[in-house]
Amino acid sequence: KGTATTVFESAEMAAQALAIDAQDNLYIGTSPDGKIYKVTPGGEKKVFFEPKTKYIWNLAFDRDGTLYVATGDKGQIFAVSPDGKGQVFYTSEETHIRALAFDANGNLLAGTEPNGLVLRISKASGKDAAPRAFVLYEASKKEITALLVDRAGNIYAAAIGEKQRVIPLILPQGLWSFGLVFL
Repeated sequence: KGTATTVFESAEMAAQALAIDAQDNLYIGTSPDGKIYKVTPGGEKKVFFEPKTKYIWNLAFDRDGTLYVATGDKGQIFAVSPDGKGQVFYTSEETHIRALAFDANGNLLAGTEPNGLVLRISKASGKDAAPRAFVLYEASKKEITALLVDRAGNIYAAAIGEKQRVIPLILPQGLWSFGLVFL
């Protein structure tokens, strides 16, 4: 029988995301009106970064120690340096970025909602260059909730939710209306 120790409690409703850096600091993303907290191995707790967005869905560190933060309601990814200074790294046309992972080449992978996309986002090169996103996959589900890359480079995605299909509803002749049915 194992034991459990509470290491963090927050005033926010939910802790949605966890990550650990190379120094074994724990990072916790909370929602709604999300914040990222840092808990040191010694137990010190503090707000690390506030992206001023509703949901923090996922956290992932790259090789150089930058923390990437997947958020929702604006579909943005933030890049946060080890000193807690962050900025928008990428803004999607999707409402939510739900999942993050890195491929073997260091490209950021992102899972989205509502179109169930897996994006590969290449880091910008050059002073004024913006990150470039490429759709690797569109799932039959509307929400990519987790991503994992194995040692061979295979990408695994977990997805939920049925996409709505729009079917025109044709009314009897002589009526000037048009309707849509969502299935």
